[in-house]
Amino acid sequence: MGRPISDLHGKQFGRLTVIAHHGFRGKHSTWECVCTCGVKKVVLGAALKKGLMSCGCLAREVHSAVLTKINTKHGLSKSRAYSVWQSMLARCYRQSHEHFKDYGGRGISVCNEWLGAPHGFEKFLADMGQPPEGLTLDRRDNNGPYNPENCRWATATQQVRNSRVVKYYEVNGQRMLAKDLAALFGIKEGTMRWRLSHWGLDRTLASLPAAVA
Repeated sequence: MGRPISDLHGKQFGRLTVIAHHGFRGKHSTWECVCTCGVKKVVLGAALKKGLMSCGCLAREVHSAVLTKINTKHGLSKSRAYSVWQSMLARCYRQSHEHFKDYGGRGISVCNEWLGAPHGFEKFLADMGQPPEGLTLDRRDNNGPYNPENCRWATATQQVRNSRVVKYYEVNGQRMLAKDLAALFGIKEGTMRWRLSHWGLDRTLASLPAAVA
């Protein structure tokens, strides 16, 4: 018996129209789509639902419009804030970017106010300000867009704790990292990580001394 899937056949997502189910990629359903530009592309159903809008042609057009026609009369084109803004756009809209698959490839987008030329950067700067020393741009919800409500300047530690790949363990109703558990029980972080990965949480907790006061 085949696994149940949401029927997306015939539905339109931006420039993409779904024409056929294309099987599964792991546990995820894939669909063959045709773009208004004529290109056919197989994409994840989850990507369509999260906001994938085209075969890539829309991203290229947006990237070109923003990064080649942007008005830089604000005099801050060499500032760190401007570099951060450009990197944000590139991750979301330039398919050749090394991290595109984790951003634009997952349907992560930038709000219209920060996107539009010629004033996208000015609005980004007005909303976020110059990045404080030692802080970088972070999204509170890693599955959400870049916009004023979801973005903040964060420390490296905050970034790591907010990462999609960080593993949390729930102990006494609190979500904790391996390093937090190691500090709590007074053992080396490497030892804690080894026990958690090889023994699991329950056996690891049973092996630990009382928490350090």
